[in-house]
Amino acid sequence: MKKVVAVVAALLASSCAHQAQVSSTPAYDTVTSYSKKIPGRWLLYTDSANLNTVARSETMDCSAHTFPVDFANGFQGSVSGTLQNILEQSQVTDNPTLGSGARGIVAVRGESIEARLNVVPGFWTARIVANVNMSASVAVDGKDGRLFGKTLEGHGRREADLGFMCSGGEIAVRAAAETAQKNLLRKIGEEVANSERVRSTH
Repeated sequence: MKKVVAVVAALLASSCAHQAQVSSTPAYDTVTSYSKKIPGRWLLYTDSANLNTVARSETMDCSAHTFPVDFANGFQGSVSGTLQNILEQSQVTDNPTLGSGARGIVAVRGESIEARLNVVPGFWTARIVANVNMSASVAVDGKDGRLFGKTLEGHGRREADLGFMCSGGEIAVRAAAETAQKNLLRKIGEEVANSERVRSTH
């Protein structure tokens, strides 16, 4: 029995990286005060460069393991999916400036992310809990200048079985990050959709 405990302890202490690839989670359940989408053709620009981080356990268990969080693909898909649901016409662009023929541009930039992990002992099996906080700024520009600007936050909490070699941490971190991302995008979508200045610009 002592040998088994020693082997498990050694596995938990050994270093290993578990990549948490965040999927696209558009917020289609935005609540607005309007029955129609924002009229016109809009450009969508997304920057997720600041949203990659490495989560680590705050307890001794799994402390040697790292959980890189990657929003590179998921964030852009989440932004475009959310905003396409509230805009009459939209087009993704790599240029953060307003182009000809468009009514305006919506630029969403990831600002910060914090991911925390904690291992919770259990009678039969341990659990691992992940909390993710993230923020992003949204700026809407029309032909005559800034129409709307705000920084918003989203939070996600998920847990999973600890798993072999702390592999449950990747599951918990990814799920928490996707929840935080969707909560953040819901706020962004509602703020933009309910902006009278954005709706009334020509």
